[in-house]
Formats: sequence, C-alpha cells, structure tokens
Amino acid sequence: MATLSQLQTARTSAGATYVSALAAFKTAFVNLAAYDMTLRNKNVDSVGTALKYPTFKVRDRLQLIAALELFAHNEFQPTVTGDWEEQIVAALNSNLSSFTPG
Repeated sequence: MATLSQLQTARTSAGATYVSALAAFKTAFVNLAAYDMTLRNKNVDSVGTALKYPTFKVRDRLQLIAALELFAHNEFQPTVTGDWEEQIVAALNSNLSSFTPG
C-alpha cells in the first residue's frame, strides 16, 4: 500500500511523463501531417498516387483545436493548442522547397 506522499510523488512523475509524451506526440503529428500533405501535393506527385497517402481526419484548424483540447490537463498541461498548424505549414513548406523530382 502506498502512502499519501508516495501517491503525490507518483502523480507528479506521471504528470511529467505526460507532458513529455505530449511533446513527442506533437512532433510526430506535425511531421506526419506535413509529409502527408507534401506527398499529396500535385507538384510532388503529378501522376496521382496521392490517394495512397491518407491523412488525419482533422480537416481544419477548429477541428484540430477541439481535438487537442481533450488532452489538456489543468495542472500539468493546461494548454495543448497553439502553434501546431503553423508548425505543420512550416514543415510542409520546407519539404516542398527541398523537393527534387526523381
């Protein structure tokens, strides 16, 4: 059986792990969304295989914000939204600018 102090310490540790996991999830989500968008771009794939690269069901900024708000935690991660969309666009632009056919 755990003491109150042990439970509080474990909760704090779990909160830190949660914050770290959300940061890793954000990085993975941004990267995958940007690659999906890059591969669906007709300047990258003009032969139409874009449908081979499905993407997330979130279709716009409001849906993304609503989905991300579900992951907020009042103490450890009160805000999950923010610059996700901007980071996706920046990664997409970087992918497109570095693309070379072939």
